[in-house]
Amino acid sequence: MRLRKLFSRSFLVLLIFILVLLLLIFIYSLQHFRQVILEDQVQELTELGLALSVEIAGYEAADPLPLQKMLFTQARISRTRVSLIDTAGRVSFDSEGQAEEMESHRYRPEINAALAGEVYSTVRFSDTLNKKMVYVAVPVRRAGEVVAVCRVSRPLQLAVRSFLKARNQLICFLLLLFLGGGVVLFFLMKIIFRPLEQASSALARAAAGEEEVSLGPFLVSGLAPLGGHINYLLEKNRELSRALKSDREVFQTFIDSTEEGWLLVDENGRVILMNRRLREMFPEVTQESEFFWQTLRRPG
Repeated sequence: MRLRKLFSRSFLVLLIFILVLLLLIFIYSLQHFRQVILEDQVQELTELGLALSVEIAGYEAADPLPLQKMLFTQARISRTRVSLIDTAGRVSFDSEGQAEEMESHRYRPEINAALAGEVYSTVRFSDTLNKKMVYVAVPVRRAGEVVAVCRVSRPLQLAVRSFLKARNQLICFLLLLFLGGGVVLFFLMKIIFRPLEQASSALARAAAGEEEVSLGPFLVSGLAPLGGHINYLLEKNRELSRALKSDREVFQTFIDSTEEGWLLVDENGRVILMNRRLREMFPEVTQESEFFWQTLRRPG
């Protein structure tokens, strides 16, 4: 029973350890996947923004319609939001809204950085679309001077859609790994605990008085060096049991040869030995291990 409790507790502890380890792997993998996918999205938007900035620089400012048509088409093809902002921060085109109704973007971090000549990316909440967006702002240059900013963006949820798919696949994989690991762990522990159970059973039989008890060679090698020590103790127990049995037979012969009634009890008062004369005095006594007062109270 104690070995079963030890087995259950050990199995539970190791199973919890595996679960915690898989959870740590899951958390780390999610963070890593998200970062990698987000970087890929930023790189894709940056390349699109740079390509559009070159196209924008080639259009004449006098007729904005062809430029707006091109930007709108590119926005639909790439599934992005494209905005064109002048150097004063005014939105001159936006593929998702009315540019004339929008407030100044001059001090948006990505616009401010692009007007300074940098390619800037950020993830922040859009008040216009009411959702988190991935933004990349690219300066538009003519003759080496920044004349506008082309900003391309994509909803964060859309940008990380592949991340969500990878997350679900990772959950399924780790769940299967946990279940499979639990099954493998269970059978491995059964293999490890089987020799201990057999040794415990052998010791229990020896404690119950069975003399011919020993561990097999396979069990001894499996529990080395413990198996050898257990076999040595079992051998000593057999020798002691045989010696006690022999001494008991000699003592029984001795007391049976006397005319007095002999009664031998243990420290608890139970009868462990009586001679022939006492049985003649109490013929109704058929077995030993009774309390001696129960035996002597019976009428002869």
